[in-house]
Amino acid sequence: MMSKEDRSCESFSGAVSDRRTTPLEEACAHFRLDRLGMPVSPATLRLYDHTIGRFCAARMNDVIPYDLPMEGYGGAAAQPELAEREARALFESGRTQMAEGKLGAASEAFDQIVQRYGDETELQLRVIVANSLNFRAITLDQRGRWEQAVAAFDEVERRYRDAVDPEFRVVAASALSGRMDVLIRHDQRAEAVEASNLMVERYGQAADPLLRQLAAWALFNLGGQLIARWRQPAAAIEAFDWVVERCGQAAEPELRALTAMALVGKGAALAMQGDTAEADAASALVLERYGDSADPKLREIVAMARQNLAGGRESVPFRPIRLDATGGAGWYGWVKRMITRWR
Repeated sequence: MMSKEDRSCESFSGAVSDRRTTPLEEACAHFRLDRLGMPVSPATLRLYDHTIGRFCAARMNDVIPYDLPMEGYGGAAAQPELAEREARALFESGRTQMAEGKLGAASEAFDQIVQRYGDETELQLRVIVANSLNFRAITLDQRGRWEQAVAAFDEVERRYRDAVDPEFRVVAASALSGRMDVLIRHDQRAEAVEASNLMVERYGQAADPLLRQLAAWALFNLGGQLIARWRQPAAAIEAFDWVVERCGQAAEPELRALTAMALVGKGAALAMQGDTAEADAASALVLERYGDSADPKLREIVAMARQNLAGGRESVPFRPIRLDATGGAGWYGWVKRMITRWR
């Protein structure tokens, strides 16, 4: 004999599986199921997951069901498994909107997560809320509201920098790195340097390798900007030296590539100062350490160092190389990587 749960799931399966059903109708079917007051079970979660899988692709105009009254639902505390799935669905919807350039809708999705789950104590919900705050700041920057984005990143970093859980420390470091990146792009040199110093102080010696990567990327990014944007080679050399000293023995491919690129950057800064011998020594060190590597990124960097030695630095200006696995050339790529921690 079928249980009440299985009968209920079967009664709604048509609404959920019909390809002609709109995302709005599917989500409404899910909420009608919730209102039956059924406990969480494998049967209800299977139906929920299918609904969310279809619903995640919906446009933000179809997110109306999240605002429907939820009699008998009881909120996130009553059914944390369903609440977590809802929060993740909203988060993925926001990221999809960002990718499609619908930044206002994306910001709305992240705001909804914070409003609905900001006071929850369950770990995974807290992580989703923290990531949503960071991505909301990103959308502000992408919408041209850079000063608001800086303030939003500040708020996130203050909120999570003293957290014990590593997930929140990554969120905090990503926010500080994001703040620095925005300040650089808007030519706020003094504040950008201050942010990079805080990255080193708070996260440069962390046990978590992702935190060290974020700090190293921040210093490398600053060094490149000190050369290309502000023409301050001495300060750039200090930044590149920090990266080489802290990451030179690292085994992670990202940090090896970052170290090699920091050596190339140091060579460019030395050449800018007129110190040709030391500049050539920096390029030679790249060949010595990484000349036999099969890694495509390292091979590209080695080629740049070899060209510097053979043809002179004037013909090969310093330029950044995409270093992160996501294909992004900046801190945003690192931010995206942390999402895998709670998926």
